[in-house]
Formats: sequence, structure tokens, C-alpha cells
Amino acid sequence: MLGGEVSIPNGLVHGVDVAAIHHRMQQRVQVLLDRATPHIGRRWAGWAACALLYVTRVALLRGFYIVSYALAIYNLNLLLGFLTPAWESREGEPPGRPPAR
Repeated sequence: MLGGEVSIPNGLVHGVDVAAIHHRMQQRVQVLLDRATPHIGRRWAGWAACALLYVTRVALLRGFYIVSYALAIYNLNLLLGFLTPAWESREGEPPGRPPAR
């Protein structure tokens, strides 16, 4: 119980199968993600709209600068992860280094 994990016997809470509900919710979210995947322009437009709304909210409330800084670092991390080329290390080479040419 240290890591926030809750042990539920048989997956039932007050007679409700929590595991089954969780599985159905995961499936629904995955279907939505699968349907949104081909719409690249709309996804970017949605991201830009959400970012604009957030920036407007922060400007109007004059707060949440630490949260904004953390979100900016997170988005930068995602962008760098996307732009970084992936490679597999060969045997005998330390991980995280590009292959020798």
C-alpha cells in the first residue's frame, strides 16, 4: 500500500466490477485515439487552441507561472523526444550512443 496501490479483492467494490469498467474505459479511449490519428492538422489545431486558451487564462488570472513553466518543459521534452533519432545499441557498445561508422 506504499505506492498508492489499493488491493481490491476480486476486483469488486460495492458489487461493481472495477476492473471491467476500467478495461472498457481504456478501450473507448483507444478507439478515440485511433480515430484521431490520421487527422494531423486537426490535432495540431486542437493543441494550438488548448495552448491559446491556457495562455489566455494565465494572463487573465496573473498566476500559475510555475505550472506553465513545468508544462513548457514537458512539451519541450516531448518535442525533443520526437526529433531525436532512435537507434539500437550493438553488443559491446554503451547504451545511448550512436553506432560507430
